[in-house]
This record gives sequence, structure tokens and C-alpha cells, in this order.
Amino acid sequence: MNKVMEKREFKRFKFRKLLRVSAIILSKSGNIFEVHPQPFEIFSHDISEGGLRIDNMKKLNANSLFKVEVELAKNNVVGAFSQVTWIDRYQCGLNFLMLDQDFKKNVRQLALRTILKV
Repeated sequence: MNKVMEKREFKRFKFRKLLRVSAIILSKSGNIFEVHPQPFEIFSHDISEGGLRIDNMKKLNANSLFKVEVELAKNNVVGAFSQVTWIDRYQCGLNFLMLDQDFKKNVRQLALRTILKV
């Protein structure tokens, strides 16, 4: 019997939250990127140290860049840059980019709290 190899580097954990998401766009000069001034809200499904699985009701495009505001703990909202890595009809995956160790530590602590609630 063949087993499907898991490609994920990090374990996912349930994370149903409403997130604020802003597109990353080219500046008017075209030389740098900037955060779009009008964020939108979207629901997440799960999180790992590597990224998020979110709803795709906005019909996001593969490889698009976003800044996502993630509430990892009460009164601890962190902004993370991400890229769309996969898409299906109703959901898509965001891969976190340029994370610091504090962010990863906070995700691990969130995962532990999630496990202990079960």
C-alpha cells in the first residue's frame, strides 16, 4: 500500500479566526512594493509555523503577496508577509515570508494551547 508523503514542514493546528489581509502592490513608481491601504477580512482554517489555510472567497491568485494580521494571543496581533502557494475552489494556502523567531515561538505556544483545549 502506498502512503502519500506529507510535504509540509510544520504541523497544522485549528485556527478559525477573522483575519485582516492587505495586498502587497507595486508602488506608483514601480520600483518598490507597498501595502495596499484598504485591507479586507477573510477567515482562516488552520495555522502552522509555515503558513495559514484561508477561505478563498476573494478569488486570490497564485503567488500573490499579502500582509496578514494574525492574533496569536489576546492583545498580540502580529503582521506577517505571506505568499499564496496553492489554491482550490474555496480555500488557499499562504506561506509566511521573512518570519522572526518570536513569531514562530508564538505560533508554537498557540499550538500548545490548542492541544491542551482538546
